[in-house]
Amino acid sequence: MSELKEKLLASKKYRDVCPDTIERIWRE
Repeated sequence: MSELKEKLLASKKYRDVCPDTIERIWRE
């Protein structure tokens, strides 16, 4: 999951991701 997190943080679309989805990823 570390790689996915880095990709999301580096992605410009990160801000468009729903908070629920972000929380789900953080928990995983």
